[in-house]
Amino acid sequence: MAGIGFKLQKMLEKETLTTDIISLMYSVFISAGPWIIMSITVFFIQFFSRRLELNFFKISMVYAFIFSTIIDGFFSMTITRRISDLIYTKDFSQIYKEYNGNVTLIFVISSAICFAFYIFNLKYYSIWQIVFSSYLFISLSIIWIQIIYMSAVQKFLPIIFSFVIGCSLALLGAMISKQTSELWIYASYDIGIGMIMYTMHFLISKYLRQRGISFAIFRSMKVYWENLLAGIMYYLAVWIDDFIAWHTIGKTFYPGYRLAPSYDIPMFLSYLYIIPTLALFILIIETSFYERYRNFYFLLEHNGTLSEILREKESMDSNLKSGVFTIIAIQGAFTFVGLLLSRPISSLLRLPLDTLNVMRFGILGATFNAFFLLFMLLCFYFDFKDIVWRGSLLIFVSNFTISELIIRRYPGFSFAIAFLIGTLYMMDNFMKRYNDLIYFEYNRQKSGLLSGRVKKWKYEEK
Repeated sequence: MAGIGFKLQKMLEKETLTTDIISLMYSVFISAGPWIIMSITVFFIQFFSRRLELNFFKISMVYAFIFSTIIDGFFSMTITRRISDLIYTKDFSQIYKEYNGNVTLIFVISSAICFAFYIFNLKYYSIWQIVFSSYLFISLSIIWIQIIYMSAVQKFLPIIFSFVIGCSLALLGAMISKQTSELWIYASYDIGIGMIMYTMHFLISKYLRQRGISFAIFRSMKVYWENLLAGIMYYLAVWIDDFIAWHTIGKTFYPGYRLAPSYDIPMFLSYLYIIPTLALFILIIETSFYERYRNFYFLLEHNGTLSEILREKESMDSNLKSGVFTIIAIQGAFTFVGLLLSRPISSLLRLPLDTLNVMRFGILGATFNAFFLLFMLLCFYFDFKDIVWRGSLLIFVSNFTISELIIRRYPGFSFAIAFLIGTLYMMDNFMKRYNDLIYFEYNRQKSGLLSGRVKKWKYEEK
C-alpha cells in the first residue's frame, strides 16, 4: 500500500487515543475491507438462519466474492507496483488516468463474465436475480481495485465512514432475512456495497481528478510480469481447494452454481483471522520500518560510507525483527483464541459437527496465509520478485495436489499445509537474501561498463 505510511506515521506521532483508533481502523479497512464484509456477512447470515441451507442470495454472494478476487488477482499486484512508481515520481495526474482505465477494464471484464454466465442460464433466473447478482459481482471487482488507489488519496475518516455505513446496510439484509423477501435482502446488501464503491470513487476523483484515461496496465504487465504471475498464482491458490471441494463433496443448488456448504461456510468464517497481520503490517511496517528502509537505500544510492550503511542496516534489522515478532505474536494469540472458541462458535451457529475440524484447519490455514502474505509484502519491499512468484506457484501446486488427494477425508487440511509450506519457503528465502542485502544490492546494480570482446593472442616461438 504505497503512500499511506507517511500519513499514518504523522497521526501516530500525535499519541492520542483518537488518532490511534483511527489509524488502526484505517489499516484494517484498507488492508482487508472486502474480507471483513464477506466473512462477517457469512457469520450473520449463518447466525440468523441457523442452518446450512443456501438460497440464491447466499450462493451468488459467495461466487461474487471468490471470482472478483480472482479477476483482480490478474491486476492488483501489477497496479500496486505501478502506483508506487508514480507516487515516487509524484505523477498524480497519471495515477488518476490509469485509475479510469483500470476501473473501465475491470467493469468490462466482470460485465462480460456475467453476460456469458447468464446467457446460457437465462431461463432459470428472474430479472432481479440477474441484475442484483451481477451488480454485486461487478461492484466487488471494482472495490478491490479502488482500495489499491486509496493509498494515493490518504483520506481516513471518509473511508472508515463509508465502510461502517456500507457494512451496516449490507448486514441489515442478513439480519432481516426471516422477516422479508430475498429480493429486499439482496437490495439492501447491494446498496451497502454500492455506497462503499461510490464513496471511494468520489474521493479518488476529488483528490486525483485529471482529464483523460490510460490503459498503461498492459505495458505494466509486460514490465512487471513477475508481479502479474504472483498475483494470478496466489489468488488461485487461495481458492483452488474450494473448487475441488465443490466438485468432490459439493452439489448443484442452482444452474451454474455449485457449492459445498459444509466446507465453504466454516472456511469463510476462518478467513477473518487473516485481518490482524494485514492491518498490523500497514500500521507497523509502513510507518517506523519504512523510515529506516528509506534511510538505508538513500545511503546506498548517494554513496554513503560503509560505516553509515552498516549503521542504518543494523537499525533496519532491529526494527524489522521487532515488527515481525510483534505481528507474529499478535496473530498467534488471535489464532489460539480462535481455536479455543471454534467449538462455541460452531454451536452458536448450529453448524454440523463435521464442520468443526474444517473451521479449525481453516483458522490455521488463514494464519499461515497471513504469514505468507507478510513475507510476500516484505519481498516486494526489497524487490525480491522472483521469490514471490515462485512461492505463489508453490502454494498453488501444493494446495491443488494435496486437495485432490485428501479433501474428502480431511477437508481444510490441504489449505493449511499448502500455506505452511509456502510460508516456510518464503521466510527461508527472504532471510537468506536479506542477511546479505548489502552485497546483493551492489551485485544487482548495473556496472555501467560497455560490453566488448576479448581478443586472445597466441604466442609462437620462432
